[in-house]
Amino acid sequence: MHQLFSVCDAFDKCVVYFIRKLTANFMLDPAVREQQANGLPLEVACLVDRDSIEEYVHDLIMGFGVDAMGVLLIIVPIIMKINIHIVNIDTSKQAKESGQY
Repeated sequence: MHQLFSVCDAFDKCVVYFIRKLTANFMLDPAVREQQANGLPLEVACLVDRDSIEEYVHDLIMGFGVDAMGVLLIIVPIIMKINIHIVNIDTSKQAKESGQY
């Protein structure tokens, strides 16, 4: 069983890396910088957290151990040209004890 979880963990990390790399390549494309995400150009949205889009991609998108879910939820649907709906499920101990899960 441990071996199965080890393989799943490695696969999960590969998928996360793939999505982050796809997003980074997309965001660094000069033709994309003016595209809008929720009404805001991507470059402007990135400059809120960093001095440049390159710094933003390096520090946040490709920085493993750094939560990039907020931007990924906005950018990935644009890249894939799909509409997605993400539901976060709270599986914490507190949620289980309160009956929410």
